[in-house]
Amino acid sequence: LGMTSRNFFPLRAVVDGEVLAEAPLSALQRHWKQRSPDLSILVGSNRDEMRLYLVPSGRIDRTTGDDLRRFVEDAGLQAGAEGPYYITLSDRDGSSPSAGEVLCAMQSDYFYRIPARRIAEHGANAGLDTYLYEFEWASSRCENRLRAAHGVEIPFVFQGLETAAGREITGPAPPFELSTEMNAAWASFVKS
Repeated sequence: LGMTSRNFFPLRAVVDGEVLAEAPLSALQRHWKQRSPDLSILVGSNRDEMRLYLVPSGRIDRTTGDDLRRFVEDAGLQAGAEGPYYITLSDRDGSSPSAGEVLCAMQSDYFYRIPARRIAEHGANAGLDTYLYEFEWASSRCENRLRAAHGVEIPFVFQGLETAAGREITGPAPPFELSTEMNAAWASFVKS
């Protein structure tokens, strides 16, 4: 929806009037008004979603301040919107974040965290039982730079830590007790 290719994230909903007739959030709201109140929603995101797209390729290290400013402009954000991210990320680990790290954090919010929270807000406003999560466990992959990237929670939820795909994204020695807890919590959500 109006984003350029400079944003490094090609996957997004496009309202074309045929396959997707209206914006996804509007469609959900309309649908929820017609559904039984027995419907429950579980929605969330990982703290560092976009690191999956920028860390393994090395793009995080090639991102410039100009790339960051173009994202702010393309996303229709207020000029200087990146400023608070520099402060928050500095506070998180005590170092000065790069433009790529700030872009990852901003895009994680823009493409994942904020939409998940909007879905949760609209679900709650529609009277549905709504649950919101944020996954923060940091993967050791890519020299500990992948962190809680997109998809890192999947092997925890589905108890796939010992699979090749699970190890591929979590790295060695992920906490099995977290997987047990997450799987039980999500299974409980589905059942009740």
